[in-house]
Parts: sequence; C-alpha cells; structure tokens
Amino acid sequence: MLQNPSVCRGGTPCTPSSFDEAVYCAVFHSAVPAKAVADALGVKYGYLAGAVDPQRADAHVQARWLVPLMQATGNLAPLRYLAAALHCAVVELPAAAPAGEAIYERLADVVRELGEDSALIQRALVDGRVTDDEAAQVDREIAATIDALLALREAVRLRSRSLARPAAPSSAPNVLDAASPTPTAKPAPMRMSLPSAPARAARPRRQA
Repeated sequence: MLQNPSVCRGGTPCTPSSFDEAVYCAVFHSAVPAKAVADALGVKYGYLAGAVDPQRADAHVQARWLVPLMQATGNLAPLRYLAAALHCAVVELPAAAPAGEAIYERLADVVRELGEDSALIQRALVDGRVTDDEAAQVDREIAATIDALLALREAVRLRSRSLARPAAPSSAPNVLDAASPTPTAKPAPMRMSLPSAPARAARPRRQA
C-alpha cells in the first residue's frame, strides 16, 4: 500500500504490494525531487514518471536504474520488497567503525525497539485476535528491530577490526631492555677457610 508522500517521509513508510509500487515510492516519496532523480538516471522526467507508474500495464522499469536510483534517493523500498519476497532482511550497515559510545547507543536502540514490539504485540492480542492492520504494524516494527540488531552486530565487528592488535612474539621476550647496560659477570661466592691447627712439636726420643 502506498502512503501519502509526506507520511512516507515522516516515518511511516509505504508497504508496497508490488515491485512497481516499491519503485514508485523510491522515485516520488524520497527527499530528492523526482526531476533530480531523472537527471541522475540520465532520462527525461516524463519518461521516468511513465515508466514507474504502477497504474500503467505497459510500464517497464529498467534493471540498470535500480542501483543508481537507490543511491540517488537513499530509498531502499525496491530492495526491501525483493528481500521480503525472498524471506530476507535488508539493513544499512555503518560505513566506518563507530566509537564505543555509538555502539552503546545502537544497543539502547535495540532494547527500546524490543520493548516497543512487546507492548505492540500485547495490545494486539488483548482481545484474542489480530487484525490485518495490527499484523502489518507488528511486521513493520519487528523489521525495524531486526535492522537495528543487524546494524549493531556489524558495528561491533567493524570496531573489533579497527583496533590494532599486537602480534604475538615469536620467541621468549628479552627481560633486559636494549638500552640497559650490559650486566657484569656475577662474582663467584667467597669461600671461607678455617685456620689450621698448630703443628705438634716432635716428642724427644727416649734413650736406652
């Protein structure tokens, strides 16, 4: 279902029921004007508008447009639609290793998202049934939680790779620093000699 453009940009994204709707959302519900998108793709605005109109049976979106379209608009609706159809998840990963504080902030986001999901599911089940609107809202919220969790995992991985780890020494470390003076040889232990007993005088021989 396509939302009003301001609603979609305001934080309640569209839930396209077809790939054509997803591409239409990327073109007309982004912060980038559609004419600027056409210029980025190298086509005329009228041609692009007709090609992505989901109401036209002859509308055909060229596959080569998809990557530059999403790069120009930052809207991943086409990619998310394809991923959902294949039971996959799409998450925007951080481009650089974040600081430790940023990782804690991402962790706090995940915890908050889980709390909101729990409260939402409890409200949906309070009457013993789940409406289509409630199921769609739960689906969006859980998808956002999964995105936050995957982004947190990647942030931790990038952080671990960015930290320089010292290489293990190849041999036993030398206790003595190179700048330390060369130690002298250890002196041999002194030996104590006891004085010898005085020599006994020779006894005179008896004369017969």
